[in-house]
Amino acid sequence: MMPRSHLPLLLLLIRRSVLVSCSEDPCVWKGSGLSHEVGSRDVEQLYLSCSQGALTWLYPTGALRLLLRPGTIAAPSGPVTACIQPNAEFAGANIYLEHKDRLQLLVDEHDLQKHRHRRTLFGPSSSPENLYCFSGLPLPAVFVQATPHADISRRVASFRFELQTLGSRPVPADLLNASGSRAVCRPCNNTELLLAVCTSDVVVKGLIRSVKPDVARGVAAIEISTLRIFRQKEDVFSPVGQGQARLGTLWAPLCCGVRKGDGAFLFTASLHFGEAWLSCAPRYHEFRKLYKHAQHVGINPCEISLN
Repeated sequence: MMPRSHLPLLLLLIRRSVLVSCSEDPCVWKGSGLSHEVGSRDVEQLYLSCSQGALTWLYPTGALRLLLRPGTIAAPSGPVTACIQPNAEFAGANIYLEHKDRLQLLVDEHDLQKHRHRRTLFGPSSSPENLYCFSGLPLPAVFVQATPHADISRRVASFRFELQTLGSRPVPADLLNASGSRAVCRPCNNTELLLAVCTSDVVVKGLIRSVKPDVARGVAAIEISTLRIFRQKEDVFSPVGQGQARLGTLWAPLCCGVRKGDGAFLFTASLHFGEAWLSCAPRYHEFRKLYKHAQHVGINPCEISLN
């Protein structure tokens, strides 16, 4: 870890501020350390106001100081939880959290290499995906510092990030552990359900085929066979055979105690780091009755076809 005395010196060496990404997507930043001299202590300042995004740093040299803020107009009223997921081939840098006059190590390049070696020996299921979470109001700055290597040409420090305000739904298990909140297990009320149908990344009518616990990650994998797909932003559900049914997996915290139930359900879910996390799951006939009533009295937030 960097000595305390080095941090003020590094912050004085910040040479420019980058408010937006150099890619077309303002929440996806991609840059190169080749513009720095090898061994340089230059620090590049980045500011990303996004609920989720990604950073790719080719040939790391020097350091990046990243400020993450939720992509909302209104300031959050409570603490914000951020999670960082390094790419499978992350290399060339360590990630720190900046606390006043010191840096706290968050992601160690050497630890990631050990995890990769373990997955190579024992298979991908032996180790959960690496998520590194932290909270604050405001969030501490993220400091990505290049590690010394004789050859930087093969090194890329790349990660995805997500931000959530506490109490929002749904929260992946790793964020749940970081925030210490179990509110995500509470069933959706009528207002939340109607809104979830309109705003969720995934909305499907389907059957539960199985619920498989993953104790290592503290999650449950819920295998769903769809009867109808109202919306899916990514291909969560894939075709099976020549029929119309599709299979896919939704995720939920293991502590929520999700069990296999008979009959059709309406499932809503949000995508987090490529996985669909369950938010609401009423029985379909109950949802249909609720939606019909909301439509009749004019309080449904959006229109969907139930036929």
